[in-house]
Amino acid sequence: MTRKRLPRWGGTSLVAGLTATVVLLTGALWMTARAQVAPRPDVNATAKASLAQHTGTIMVRGLSQPVEVVRDTWGIPHIYA
Repeated sequence: MTRKRLPRWGGTSLVAGLTATVVLLTGALWMTARAQVAPRPDVNATAKASLAQHTGTIMVRGLSQPVEVVRDTWGIPHIYA
């Protein structure tokens, strides 16, 4: 049984073509993945900014008299104006 051999140039061009395809796909995937990475938000800053202010004074336009906000033991605000 004789084995059929590919022409010498056929094997070389096949390897070169596969190598070029792998390189191009790798580059395309890398660029796509890099473009989709968004910067991670600072979780601590976001959590702290979402909390209500419990102490201090806030100046609000439109109020003509002082307003007092008192929180009970369960954290429920009671507004006295």
